[in-house]
Amino acid sequence: MNEVEFFLSLLDNKGADEVLKILGDNTKKRDLSFKKFKIKNCINNPGIYNKKHKVTPFYMILKRYEIEKLGDLKKKEFFYFLSNCEKNEGIKEYQKFANALCFYPEETKKMLPKLIENYKLYNEIFIKRECDCNEDEIREYYSKINPFVQEDLYEVFITYCEEELDGFNIEEYHELYKEIKEWGLSDLSNKIKDKSKKYPVYLIQYLYLKNNQHETNKIKNGLIMEIIDGYIQEKQRNFTSIMDDVELKHRELRKKIENYESNLYNIKNKVKILNTRNEELQHDIQENRKDSITEFQSIEKENLKLKKEIENLKERITKLDVYNNCAFRTNTEEKIFAVVYSIKEGIFKNIFPEMIFLDGNIIDKELKEKDLSLINKIYIQRHGLNNDIINKVKEFAKKYDIQCNIFMACNEKELIEQLVKEKINIGGDKYEYKSM
Repeated sequence: MNEVEFFLSLLDNKGADEVLKILGDNTKKRDLSFKKFKIKNCINNPGIYNKKHKVTPFYMILKRYEIEKLGDLKKKEFFYFLSNCEKNEGIKEYQKFANALCFYPEETKKMLPKLIENYKLYNEIFIKRECDCNEDEIREYYSKINPFVQEDLYEVFITYCEEELDGFNIEEYHELYKEIKEWGLSDLSNKIKDKSKKYPVYLIQYLYLKNNQHETNKIKNGLIMEIIDGYIQEKQRNFTSIMDDVELKHRELRKKIENYESNLYNIKNKVKILNTRNEELQHDIQENRKDSITEFQSIEKENLKLKKEIENLKERITKLDVYNNCAFRTNTEEKIFAVVYSIKEGIFKNIFPEMIFLDGNIIDKELKEKDLSLINKIYIQRHGLNNDIINKVKEFAKKYDIQCNIFMACNEKELIEQLVKEKINIGGDKYEYKSM
């Protein structure tokens, strides 16, 4: 991956839009990958752009992101700044990389593999590090990066802001306060990150400033602006949290009001329904005779329905009597034939105890475990059984010289009727089927 490809990989949607605008393209509605493709195509084919601007597109892009004040920094100071500036300072990773290529192109190209690795592991190209400068070098560095040089800024801070910040209970931070008394500017630079895990950054800076009023105006002014910025940001977060809480309570209150309104609406509807019902009851009293006639007609229809049900039940009882006559006139100890079935088990086994029933779904197990030595016929229910099962039964019957017949029965009723017929066919008068 070269520097152009790495720069493109760092771009977000906003950055891609900015670069396209630099290149004279206002594409905004496409996805990020398409925007990066257009940028890469323009950088790799710079002919038209070079004629118009007399510089390469990539150089033009880098120069647009150049922060002039960073040119005042020495190389060590420059890379320390890029390693330690926070995201809330508004400098994104692709902007850091652009400035590195602008001010120290050769060093940055040599560092490229490490920068790529850093971004993959930490989502940052320059990893935070301690400053290896001495006290004087740090003072010089702070003087360069802080643009505020007003002589009276410290006095203004003391007059208007110190009272607010002194609202912190110094006793609560006694150990920190005691430790910071021994700090120099290099300690502040190197230790503030670790201390910020427990204390606000602006409080650490404030306690340092309170103990080091001898610092130069540039350094004091820079610290003051950072303190004010950090304090405002915390207040903003607190304010946002309070507003979120207010918004939540507002939504909850609104929901309660909506529930009350809904309940009131339901009560009104119930009153309306009760009034309507009262009118209907009054009407029912007046129309009682008509309702009685209608009810009588309904009872007549119900009686006809019950008569039909009785007739159906009689017919079913008759059929069951026929089956029972067939079943109980047989010696249940004597097995007359076997039946391979496929339907879900029902009452058919109880109706025909004199038959051996084999479940077709587990035919291998059934043929091994059931005693078929005294039967000479096997009937197969064709419906629901595949050819493999049927062929296994046929092979078994052929092996033991048993007659094998197939019949169709789609449900238990048809199966019972078929077995009655087969039983009559085998038994003749002994199993005569008598109509009831």
